[in-house]
Amino acid sequence: MNTGVLTHQPANPPRSAHELRGRTFVAAVLLVIIIGAIQAPTLVLTMVLAIAAGLGSLELFENTAARQIRSYRPHLFAAASCVLIGAALPITAYLLPKLYWVHLALAGFTLALLTLSAHLHLWQSNRQPLWPMVVLSGFVCTWYIGGTLAALVPIHLSPHGPGWLLIVLGLNVASDTGGYVAGRSWPRFAGRLWTPQRQRHPPCPTISPGKTWAGFIGGAVATLAVGSILGYWHQDWSYLALAAAVTVAAPFGDLFASWLKRRLGIKDWSRWLGHHGGFLDRLDSLIWTAATSYIVLTITGHVPI
Repeated sequence: MNTGVLTHQPANPPRSAHELRGRTFVAAVLLVIIIGAIQAPTLVLTMVLAIAAGLGSLELFENTAARQIRSYRPHLFAAASCVLIGAALPITAYLLPKLYWVHLALAGFTLALLTLSAHLHLWQSNRQPLWPMVVLSGFVCTWYIGGTLAALVPIHLSPHGPGWLLIVLGLNVASDTGGYVAGRSWPRFAGRLWTPQRQRHPPCPTISPGKTWAGFIGGAVATLAVGSILGYWHQDWSYLALAAAVTVAAPFGDLFASWLKRRLGIKDWSRWLGHHGGFLDRLDSLIWTAATSYIVLTITGHVPI
């Protein structure tokens, strides 16, 4: 039974300029909140991540296993459990930062289960609910979202942690901005060389036809340029390693979210932000970037184990 918390929408045509400006505004507001939380004590950041993880886990659960729950009370109990467990994961990372690698290992496991379940269409609404599968799906949803976002907590607790998180966030923004600018600008410069059909070259036309090779390369160049400048300035090439990781993680996180939504037949994860989608729509690349950055900073010795 669907309680109406989230609305499943089919894929829509390309968004208008007005909607794009609105999405940019929402992203800017969320960016300011994240920067403020990074500059605050770690407990404040943990609470912000707990809220984001709880809401993101609920959005993912409502679009997957919750489709098979036709009774109101079990649906409400399962949804509340996802919110609480998802929110608890950043808190446990704050209380036990040395054991975050357990969170990360389980997050990788749940990513594999999430991919397999979506590929096999195990969450079709016309299926009879199998409660062991529903419980397992709830675990997958909460740990994939909460377990990865919680990576930002041990990074913040490390020496110079807030600075590293600002760099991770800046690299993520550089990837998105560089990809957007290159993807929009390249056809204008290449118009005399290539036909319009060849200019776009979508790397994954069935998953995200709006993504282009020019956008991917532009995002990579911008991210690696920022990492190289920081590495040269500080004489520490960990910045370049971090930039290389973000170069891969950010676009692949975005593509994975697009693939997952197409498998589920939805446009956005929810309507909590109006026409701008849900919280998970704004965090799709950061989820992968957070976990990848933790791995890189741990290997380079900047985050103690």
